[in-house]
Amino acid sequence: MCFRLQLEQNKQVANKLYKATFAMFTLPLLCFFLCQMVIFKNDESYIMWSGFAAVGMVNLVIFAYVWSAFHEDESDFEDDNRRKFNDEDGPRVGAFKHKQRTD
Repeated sequence: MCFRLQLEQNKQVANKLYKATFAMFTLPLLCFFLCQMVIFKNDESYIMWSGFAAVGMVNLVIFAYVWSAFHEDESDFEDDNRRKFNDEDGPRVGAFKHKQRTD
């Protein structure tokens, strides 16, 4: 149960998760120290501005991860759901994504 990310159907998701985790760890630190040593080195509040830049980098990494998750190819998932729910009308969205239609 702990190793479900190693299954063949989950390798793409695991790869995306590992890349996002690596980016979440390294990019804000690199941004912080780059801003502290190079960009804001002559400013009297260089630590504050470097911290703001690192927080902005964290938000950028989160946005990129969420954006890539929403833009994944779902054609295989939709075909499986159509066969499972026996529905050929179209893709389900929102609250109706996993419910059986009654009409």
